[in-house]
Amino acid sequence: MTESYPKSVDSEVREFLERNRKPFVTTTNVAEGLGITRQYAHDRLTELVENDEIERTKVGAKAVVWWSGD
Repeated sequence: MTESYPKSVDSEVREFLERNRKPFVTTTNVAEGLGITRQYAHDRLTELVENDEIERTKVGAKAVVWWSGD
């Protein structure tokens, strides 16, 4: 089943990245911080990367980190 959250979650994700004291976050950090599922956090983060609003890189076989491009 596909989750449906308002598009405003994207702005919440960007704000979360900006106020986080770490230089990067994981998908789990975002999901827990915003109270959304890990899958939905990943989907939102991926779309923000595709829109050149944030950046990401793989740091292991499955691990990915995300950060604000600013």
